[in-house]
Amino acid sequence: MNEQTNKKDPKNAISAELAQDQVDLFLEFYDIDPEFFPESTDVAIEAHISGLKKAIMRGRLSIQEKDESLIVVQRPARKGKNIPESLTYRELEGSHKVAMSKAGSDDSYIRLHTLMGALSKEGADVMAKLRGCDMGDMENLGNLFLLV
Repeated sequence: MNEQTNKKDPKNAISAELAQDQVDLFLEFYDIDPEFFPESTDVAIEAHISGLKKAIMRGRLSIQEKDESLIVVQRPARKGKNIPESLTYRELEGSHKVAMSKAGSDDSYIRLHTLMGALSKEGADVMAKLRGCDMGDMENLGNLFLLV
């Protein structure tokens, strides 16, 4: 597999090394260290981190520091009705987790979509319209936010 190639958006594709730098920035910013989580979660956490790196390499996600904050920009590969050109997830705050808890559902996807909708200011309905790899990218990122 050629990790340098992005068939959907080659102008935004980056190397594995640069993608890892962005992943490390995210993990360090939020002080997420997989070593300190229970062993039973290792596989899931590593899968989310790997998915995040892959999306960055393919140009669908970018992570950057801005004004002492961290933002993640998602550029959906599959455009559709009512799907923005890009989604910008702001720095996680307590109010975002409160919004998720107010979703009032035991369904983890509804809660995750509510969290990511709050972070992006687009709402859970937009998150629920993402498809394929775009949905997977959002869910990998969201699951890492839940570790904070």
